Amino acid sequence: MATAVFCGLTTLDITQRVERVPRENEKIVSLGTAVDVGGPAANAARVAAAFGVSCQLITLLGNSVLAKIARNILENSGIDIIDLAADSDFPLSTVLVDNAGGRSVISQNNPGRAYQKFSLDLGSDIKVLEVDGHLLDVQIQLARAAQIKNIPIVFDGGSWKAGSGVLLPLLSHVIISADFQVPDCTDTFAELKRYQYPLLAQSFGDQPVRGNYAGSAADFTVPVPQVTPQDTLGAGDVLHGAFTALLAKNIDAKTALTQAVTAASRSTEFLGLLPYLESIKQ
Repeated sequence: MATAVFCGLTTLDITQRVERVPRENEKIVSLGTAVDVGGPAANAARVAAAFGVSCQLITLLGNSVLAKIARNILENSGIDIIDLAADSDFPLSTVLVDNAGGRSVISQNNPGRAYQKFSLDLGSDIKVLEVDGHLLDVQIQLARAAQIKNIPIVFDGGSWKAGSGVLLPLLSHVIISADFQVPDCTDTFAELKRYQYPLLAQSFGDQPVRGNYAGSAADFTVPVPQVTPQDTLGAGDVLHGAFTALLAKNIDAKTALTQAVTAASRSTEFLGLLPYLESIKQ
């Protein structure tokens, strides 16, 4: 039985390394190409598995050629997959990574994909649930089941998505990016503090992470180790995957956050997520 359950988006990423992002109507030569799994939930699960946690991923794959490649990568990472796809419209992402490690992403996500209804018993072995805002109906069902059993619910808030507001009251540990903005709200962090989450945190790239406990007036910061980045793609997924894995190992939330921030920063020193994952296993 899995120790950590992840639910959300899986994609296949085609990454091209370039000196710089091309201008309009410009053709440039790639410095290198890689094909790997993407998506916040899928990558977070891969990171947690590399940290030695037994992981289950609830996602949409299907039977397309691209989906089969993604499934093979995930299964080779030791992840148990529950595939709810009822179609073959598997999403592909195109990523450009420049010499400074910055990335530009064109992502299809899961627009209107058909999926099967499911029933999952969150057994006694499950220590934590992580959701990313994709596959919202399923995540709400899982979060409500987790609440009943007092299972921590980690939220990967990369950006606001339709329906995100329904998830917010169900969560316990919320880590958002600077891009996550509650609509019609001038201070998203202050707005989320109203929920009095056991842990609320917001990342800002290479700047210190802002944190809060239980909606208290006083915030705290977690410094980000300074590195020379090669590739920032997937750093947020590492942050959430490492945090979820450490929480599953009964490490307290602030220590888990601090160690996860270090892991996310270190991951940017590698060209792609796979070399970083291999470094963890060594």
